[in-house]
Amino acid sequence: MLRPWRPTRREFIGVATGAALGLAACNREGDDGGSSSTTAPPTENTIAPVDFGTPIGTDPFALGVASGDPDTSSVVLWTWIDRTPERELVVELAVDEAFGSIVQRAPVDATPDTGMSGRALATGLRPDTTYWYRFAMDGHVTRPARTRTAPAPGVVPDEPLVVGHLSCMRRSSGYWTALDDVASVAPDLVVHCGDYVYESDGGAVRPDDTPPPTTLDEYRELWRRYKADPALQAAHAVAPWLMVWDDHEVANNYQGNDPNDGPPSADFDAQRAAAYRAWWEFTPTRIAPPDGPGLAIHRTVDWGGLTRFVLLDTRQYRDDQPCGEDLGPRCAETATISMLGAEQEAWLADVAPNHDALWTTVVQQVVVHQWRFLGGNSLWNLDQWDGYTGARLQLLETLAGSPTPVVLTGDVHSSWVSDLRADFDDEDSDEVGVEFVAPGVSSDVPSQLRGAGSLVELSSPHIRWSETRRRGWVLHTIGADEWTAEYRLVTDASIEGSAVTAEETFRVDAGRRHLA
Repeated sequence: MLRPWRPTRREFIGVATGAALGLAACNREGDDGGSSSTTAPPTENTIAPVDFGTPIGTDPFALGVASGDPDTSSVVLWTWIDRTPERELVVELAVDEAFGSIVQRAPVDATPDTGMSGRALATGLRPDTTYWYRFAMDGHVTRPARTRTAPAPGVVPDEPLVVGHLSCMRRSSGYWTALDDVASVAPDLVVHCGDYVYESDGGAVRPDDTPPPTTLDEYRELWRRYKADPALQAAHAVAPWLMVWDDHEVANNYQGNDPNDGPPSADFDAQRAAAYRAWWEFTPTRIAPPDGPGLAIHRTVDWGGLTRFVLLDTRQYRDDQPCGEDLGPRCAETATISMLGAEQEAWLADVAPNHDALWTTVVQQVVVHQWRFLGGNSLWNLDQWDGYTGARLQLLETLAGSPTPVVLTGDVHSSWVSDLRADFDDEDSDEVGVEFVAPGVSSDVPSQLRGAGSLVELSSPHIRWSETRRRGWVLHTIGADEWTAEYRLVTDASIEGSAVTAEETFRVDAGRRHLA
């Protein structure tokens, strides 16, 4: 009778050595999740397939698989198992979908300490190469999923990089038709600007009356509910993801250690730490596990000589908004408070300008360009960069010294395209870059924005286009000569299987700091 295959240490060492490659577990405390220094071999040896045996029990891979944070020679691979207590599973990597040419195989641990998630850092890979991976345990094997590595440093690939741009996935507010479309298009890479899960899920389309989480077990359950959806699993299976968080992974509109519905407290510190831990457990990120109340997620991912992705955190380190309500007038302190915190600001000022890629792609959460709803100082959205004017000036100054900046944003559940200027109130001020704001995948468009896009556009010449009623995603094609952004919008996200159409396409020419 066949039984599930479990490699001994001797077998694993032989596999890794024979293939001239290695898979390193990266879910243990103390692992820094950093890039491997292994030099990728010019060719990859293959290893013999194994029989994983007859399936025992139910399929343990109820949340699918995912990959993320690729570099030129490695990528993070992730899964979760519906088994306890500590278990060992197997991950395989191949250069073909049929797994006829397997290049790596290794054991991976999943433990209660990591919420039964398992991850591995596949190292020693070839640059700019597509790979397929799968996990196996108890005779069950996941479907093949696609991932890839980045080009070698300084190399501009012949083919453009195709990127999916997502944000705001409140599951109860709509169907994930946009994710079905992502899986169908199968971009090379997906960036997610945050609000992947929502702490409150009482939307009208797929309501869930589970109380908002406050403990680690409750946040883990929230993540499991979201990741059980086949549409989300399919979107993860076509490409590696680059992920940051926004506010709903913790609590609506929290700011630093302020929960927004009461004063800072030890209880909220513990809640935020639990939310960050769950985020780390359920995302395929190259980040060391949290060791305390914070978790540094700002980082860079280089795509050869084409672009540097700069991923920011505009929630954890921001100063509490002193001006009052989220929508209201600015106060004098707007010019002095920080959005990123001093340490992240200094880091950004170093990594954004100091690289040789053609583009600088900033992945962050809240709208950078100015929204003027009314004349004077009567109404601003203070939760976005409009409420942190001094910090925005510093951001724009950093971007002005960076190679062709393009900012990818989420948060507001609606579509916006804007030039970025040194002074948004002066049409003749210097052009700094371009911002594309993705619509929500499923989250409701805020009532204040429905129909308000045209009003904001009229008083904001830097805004080129907006759409404030439909949900969807953005398909970016990044080439050596130009960048195009195609807004793919769902006709009605409240109807399952509603049509997705390419609504508008915009272009930025390489070396230019404005829309064509």
